Amino acid sequence: MQSFKRLFPKTTSIIGMIHVDPLPGTPQYESKALAVAKATSSDFIRNEGFIFSHIGDEGFIDSNAGELLRYRKMIDADNIMIFNDIKKKHSSHAITSDISLLDTANAAMFFNADGIILTGKSTGDSTDVNELKLIHKQQQEGKLKLPILVGSGVTKKNLHNYDLLTL
Repeated sequence: MQSFKRLFPKTTSIIGMIHVDPLPGTPQYESKALAVAKATSSDFIRNEGFIFSHIGDEGFIDSNAGELLRYRKMIDADNIMIFNDIKKKHSSHAITSDISLLDTANAAMFFNADGIILTGKSTGDSTDVNELKLIHKQQQEGKLKLPILVGSGVTKKNLHNYDLLTL
């Protein structure tokens, strides 16, 4: 959480990002993304398969927390944060349907994620505000010690729904 606070010292609604075309090997390219982040002095990467396997539009995505964290240490890139989608968009979570969103967030914390990303069901869909409130409440109570990022669906018209000061 401290690294996140150094990167984003105040609460903000919008964080700018650079998006690049998918790297070869998508969706299992996170180690390459870490290498690119290190080479470009980037602060973080976004990972779609950190914990709990799922079926996405790209096929089966196996969880990779251990592999990714070991690689990050091997290339001396512990300063690069890994933000992780949980219950990611464009995916079926039938194989983990017995695991709640809150359990998934807690698992991300257990496996040393640097932050979690909540999304809608597909690109452009709004993130469920009630799910965000649930996760945010756990964070406020000190039970979830991870930054929460909203990864899709925020528009000018619905931005007020995501104001953490009102959740």
